[in-house]
Amino acid sequence: MGPGGAAPSGHVLAAWPERVEVLRVADLQPGQDLAAWLRGALAPPDDGCLCAVLLGYDAGRALERWPGTALEDPELPDAVVARYPAWLEAAGPAGPWRLCGRDERARARLEAWLAEAPPETPPTDAPGPLTSRMDRAAHRAAVLDVLDGIRAGDLYQANVARRLEARLPAASAPWLYRALRQQTPAAFGALWALADGLWLASASPECLLTWDAATRELHSHPIKGTRPRGVDPASDGHLADALLASPKDAAEHVMIVDLVRNDLGRVAVPGSVKVRVLAGLQTLPTVHHLVSDVQATARPDVDLVAALLALFPGGSITGAPKIAAMARIERVEGLRRGFYTGSFGLVWPDGRAAFNILIRTCVLARDRLLYQSGGGIVADSDPDVEWEETEHKARALERALDQLRGRPSPEPAPPRRPPASRPGPPSGRSRA
Repeated sequence: MGPGGAAPSGHVLAAWPERVEVLRVADLQPGQDLAAWLRGALAPPDDGCLCAVLLGYDAGRALERWPGTALEDPELPDAVVARYPAWLEAAGPAGPWRLCGRDERARARLEAWLAEAPPETPPTDAPGPLTSRMDRAAHRAAVLDVLDGIRAGDLYQANVARRLEARLPAASAPWLYRALRQQTPAAFGALWALADGLWLASASPECLLTWDAATRELHSHPIKGTRPRGVDPASDGHLADALLASPKDAAEHVMIVDLVRNDLGRVAVPGSVKVRVLAGLQTLPTVHHLVSDVQATARPDVDLVAALLALFPGGSITGAPKIAAMARIERVEGLRRGFYTGSFGLVWPDGRAAFNILIRTCVLARDRLLYQSGGGIVADSDPDVEWEETEHKARALERALDQLRGRPSPEPAPPRRPPASRPGPPSGRSRA
């Protein structure tokens, strides 16, 4: 089970939605808001369907106002909800798969597809080189701009990201996703064909929200604080220990945990917000992270949509104060984030839900691969160190692309067990 029993571990496979709703925030009707749109797209909640939900980062413009100065990508919607009358679940990618859903015709179609799926034909087009839309000098200028804002008292922290792009046909998404998962197994990963020529392939390790309608229990697992993996067990252990002992990373992490506590406090029973784990070590094949588990109990008048939008966009990928940080991000990054740092989630018909934060995420739009890599900037951040962190976070993608090119890539570092006194969040999530 996932945190607090709110969402099952394992994998979900769904196809042939009976309904798909797509939104661009600019198209919201007068008097309509994002919450109302989401509730309408998710209704009715008791018809036995599994709902897949995607909120792009810029869907946050429907919740809060900040200056719209960044360039927009016209190919990407701001929100998508799809309803699946049948789906498959399994503990692992090899199965065995369990057929779910009430619609017998949809179940039979999915079962027949699983039994008769044709052999996969790998793509023949090799990925192009991965290039950054923001060079090192521009990234330094962006970090220094945020540091100026911190010194002026406008904000305490902001997450600055840069976009990486490569030529890669969208049809390569399943193979790219498989390669990404081999490089960095993701507890909250997702692969989703949104439209012809538009795919989402996420290897996210971060949980924005788990929800259980029966118990009213909420969990969020913010990630903040990163070190690369070492080249051998000794250096790997040193890097992990240095992360755990770093005053800078601890301060940065606690700041975001406080922001998440405040966000949950807007929808929680007074006194129910608790930090179950603070700054636990989570070790992935290419990086170490600090992760916390923040828990709350939702008030009786709060539904899933209210809880989700109270947290969205996640504090770990915006900053503090959140709106000031988002305005600064808009100014220094120059491009709208699109799906990056938004959220993908599944809503089960029994009232459980789990949503990630879309980091370590690829968008394949026609023949373009888009990927963003970023990090949190605080008062004592070093621009050179911050640039290197974005490099570390893109390493798994580089290795995955090399795999598609047929080139050998370095083996991921051996796993290092987190200290028992500093556990990370429970692993396990689904894919759609």
